[in-house]
Amino acid sequence: MYRGKAIDLGFDEEDEGVFLTSEMALRLHVRKGSKVLLVAENERKLVMDSVVSGVGRRARVSNSKLYYEVGKEGGAVVRIRKA
Repeated sequence: MYRGKAIDLGFDEEDEGVFLTSEMALRLHVRKGSKVLLVAENERKLVMDSVVSGVGRRARVSNSKLYYEVGKEGGAVVRIRKA
């Protein structure tokens, strides 16, 4: 989405969904309640469905499976795509 640029993306394990900045939501053509795909890439590829829970000032992914996958591997490339 940001073509290789690093962004400050927060993670937690509460399974609340995805929170995007307004710029991200505009680029993806999504809004609150839209379905998105989360793709985590490191040594293996993990793909999950999620929903946009809110649009605000800070990007955050609230998904326990992704939280533990990224933490276990020490980092990953995370892509968010419109489902």
